[in-house]
Amino acid sequence: MAIVSNLLPKSWKFYLFSLVVCTLIILGGTLTPANHDLPPEFWSNDKLVHFFAFFIWTLLLGLFRFFKKDYRLWPIIVWGILFGLFIETLQHYLPIQRSAELYDFIADGLGSIAALVLLSVISTKIKHFNRSLTP
Repeated sequence: MAIVSNLLPKSWKFYLFSLVVCTLIILGGTLTPANHDLPPEFWSNDKLVHFFAFFIWTLLLGLFRFFKKDYRLWPIIVWGILFGLFIETLQHYLPIQRSAELYDFIADGLGSIAALVLLSVISTKIKHFNRSLTP
């Protein structure tokens, strides 16, 4: 874990900036009209894209919160699930030629849960994120 600890940036500003950029990319990718000119292989991997986008988003949110000395994991998963629900709801109601899909929401949630598992390990194993060392 020491190698991982040395690779992780030690600035809350980095995680906040990355979280904002990731949020904008997810919103742009999910709330703009779909490009149906993309190859069919892209659409067959759609659920993987959802999974990894929410994995990264949730991980960034968690690391940002850890820098702020908030190690509670339940708010992180709640925000991940609510963000996925928000996007699917907007896709249903906005006139963007997109439709809400249950499996997209499930992939979003699973990505957030996977990130939560990693955050749980990080919060106990990496020194500058270790909640047991916090006064």
